[in-house]
Amino acid sequence: MTDKKDQNEDFLEFEEFIDVAGGLSRTLGNMTLYCKFLKSFISEPMVDDLTRNFGQEDLKKIAGKVHALKGTVANLGLTKLFKAAEEVEKEVRAGRKPDNIDNLAQAASQTAAAVDKFLKMQAP
Repeated sequence: MTDKKDQNEDFLEFEEFIDVAGGLSRTLGNMTLYCKFLKSFISEPMVDDLTRNFGQEDLKKIAGKVHALKGTVANLGLTKLFKAAEEVEKEVRAGRKPDNIDNLAQAASQTAAAVDKFLKMQAP
């Protein structure tokens, strides 16, 4: 069995993308539940839908979708994706179509890869 110190050191590999300790705190330390939430998130097309329909929606709809994304990834501790969503939201709330939507898509892709690797490490 891995002790808590070793487990925290394993999490350092993911710190650019995932705040595992923060995410776990929201599930009261339940790793199984946390992993379930992460699996659910990466299987949802939330970011893909947002970026694919970006040019076709008004700023108010985009703002709502980005805000929802930001809240979800904050609760999961997905830090890099949160920061990218926050930047897009700032632009949209200021009434501008953000030119950093590609950064959001890239952060989503990188985060999904990190989450996938993290989940594989957690598998028995």
